[in-house]
Amino acid sequence: MLVSGDAERIWEIVFAGLCEAGVLEVRETSSGSAWGLRPDALDVTGSVQLLRCGSCGYIASAGASQSAHWEGSPCERSHCSGSLSLYEPESNYYARLYSTGEVHRLFAREHTGLLSREEREKLEKEFRAPFSGTPRKPWYPNMLSSTPTLEMGIDIGDLSSLILCSVPPSRSNYLQRTGRAGRRDGNALSLTVAAGKPHDLYFFSEPLEMLAGAVRPPDVFLGASAVLERQLAAYCFDRWVETGLDSSAVPPKLGQVLGGMEAQNMTRFPWNFMRFIKTNRTDLLDGFSRLFQEELSGDSLDHLRGFMTGSGDSEGSLDWRLLNGLQECRIERNTFRSTVRALNARIKKKKSEVARSQDWQTELDELFREKKAYQNLVRNLDDKITFNFFTDEGLLPNYAFPEAGVQLRSIIFRKPEKHEGKAGGWETWTYEYERAASAAIRELVPASTFYAGGRKVVIDQVDMKLSDIEDWRFCDSCSHMELDSPDAQSGNCPRCGSALWKDAGQKRQMVRLRQVFASTSDRRSRLADDRDERTPLFFNRQMLVDFDEGNVAAAWKLDSEDVPFGFEFLKKATFRDVNFGEKGLFGEQVSIAGKEMPRTGFKLCRHCGKVQEGENKVKHTLTCIARKKEDPATFLTTLYLYREFTSEAVRFLLPVSSLAASEKVLNSFIAALQLGLRLRFGGAVDHLHVTTADEPVQDTVFRKKYLVLYDTVPGGTGYLKHLMK
Repeated sequence: MLVSGDAERIWEIVFAGLCEAGVLEVRETSSGSAWGLRPDALDVTGSVQLLRCGSCGYIASAGASQSAHWEGSPCERSHCSGSLSLYEPESNYYARLYSTGEVHRLFAREHTGLLSREEREKLEKEFRAPFSGTPRKPWYPNMLSSTPTLEMGIDIGDLSSLILCSVPPSRSNYLQRTGRAGRRDGNALSLTVAAGKPHDLYFFSEPLEMLAGAVRPPDVFLGASAVLERQLAAYCFDRWVETGLDSSAVPPKLGQVLGGMEAQNMTRFPWNFMRFIKTNRTDLLDGFSRLFQEELSGDSLDHLRGFMTGSGDSEGSLDWRLLNGLQECRIERNTFRSTVRALNARIKKKKSEVARSQDWQTELDELFREKKAYQNLVRNLDDKITFNFFTDEGLLPNYAFPEAGVQLRSIIFRKPEKHEGKAGGWETWTYEYERAASAAIRELVPASTFYAGGRKVVIDQVDMKLSDIEDWRFCDSCSHMELDSPDAQSGNCPRCGSALWKDAGQKRQMVRLRQVFASTSDRRSRLADDRDERTPLFFNRQMLVDFDEGNVAAAWKLDSEDVPFGFEFLKKATFRDVNFGEKGLFGEQVSIAGKEMPRTGFKLCRHCGKVQEGENKVKHTLTCIARKKEDPATFLTTLYLYREFTSEAVRFLLPVSSLAASEKVLNSFIAALQLGLRLRFGGAVDHLHVTTADEPVQDTVFRKKYLVLYDTVPGGTGYLKHLMK
């Protein structure tokens, strides 16, 4: 048995011997010695001799010219005391396969919606070569790991086989995905892996239900306000173009639009577009409504009128949404620019230092590296396509209802091999990914790992310049929460009357999740084959539903004393999805909405948002004002993250005393409800989700149980309102 302290000395002797024998060569680098195989020491041959262990049966292979050196050598398997001897099999399967079979090396790539359009088109072109008119190169991808992005009718060439990693949600999805293969000659192999969840296991036992089912064409619900808003905005653009616009009226890049806003030039976009709408508002509304031949309801027309006539100060109007979205982009760009200016000042000061420490060059390089990263962020924001901005903001039609998103800005850095100690020698790349807030609240939080584009990065910073640190007060018994104030500190819960409302332990600090960063070295970010599974993190989360009684627009109940069941339509309810930190047995026990659990929160610097990984690992950005100060007040030790939106909802009072005891019944009810919604509206209703909630019964120990059906699109699409008619 080797003693760990002697291992380094043993390797030195082994490497020295291999170098002396001409097998290895050594090179000195800035970080130490590196050994590598000498090319002339390699012996490539097509003549292979097999050797077999006489004790365990292990089979090894060697070049025929070297087999004499292997014969009699110890078995390569650990804990085996046997030796190798020449072995001549009667039939060598692999020898026949490699000599006569059609063997291809796999070049796998990812095809996801996270790729830019240019990257995705280049990947598709290479994958379907030579059918795309491009000669196939040996290194072109011949295997794709894809999300449902390949459903959208993309021509992907001579695809002969595919594997679905789970059973698709519907028959139309199944046919679209399996239909990607065999489009050239009609022959294909399609395999589906059934995961261990009820949906997949059902179709595993009843496969014909998926294979032979009819596909219902999707419908369009014209009462959906979110659909109408997008179509009306697109209609306004069309009518504006018909007036004979110059091609420069709408700048192609977002940077030019933001420049026009800062200059307050009313002849430039978006002011010229807004002026056109204001001048022709009545004609635009009348022309748009005539397209539907009086199929729009009075409520829909009233909604569109408010959407069009609201000013830039009217939240939810076309003007407000356009200006608010552009203003957020402008603030974000100015934040990046101010960071670049601060880094320039730090670089200038660092260069002027007379007494230079041992780490002077390293610190200067880091400043240049971060400056380049932020310059790239400004450039990427300026280069964004203007109409992509409108689509992301939900102001132009898209394939789905866009949900408010959270931005991940990933910064990858690398020092070139021939860097000679000059300042600014770092290479940096920036990648931008956007995730819907519902996914980001669990995927883009501190210390979580994000995988995309063959890389893995760890979230190490929350953008504190886009989000304020807020003091919130939670009710221990119901879902009510509000920003802390002197009035809230003195009374009981305004919803349920809980006396613990004013307790100091119910006051917590939160930040609304809008943007995060991940800074990773090029080497650490690259995915390897060292793990088959990704390591997930699990968090304590709660969806808290809050509303005023005045927003109950309609209600219905079952006329029975034995079965308490009813529902009510909430024209406006506030949903807050709160991430209370990583799950664990330890942490401060906090009771919120009737649930007591450890809520550890996240530890960040309150100034720069850098994630603090441990007690003795203090981290700050290079421009953070707390970088040189050791003050405990600098850190937020139990910070919660949240997302918030206001939408329509239907709240069902469930006739059960305990959800846990009736889980099967509840799931059956949810399935029946979702089926009914799909049949009622036609096609997918993926933007309608369900959650559970409960509230205390006054002066008792009992709690009412509710199922809440809500619209994930902020403001609501009108589906639920129409459902209640």
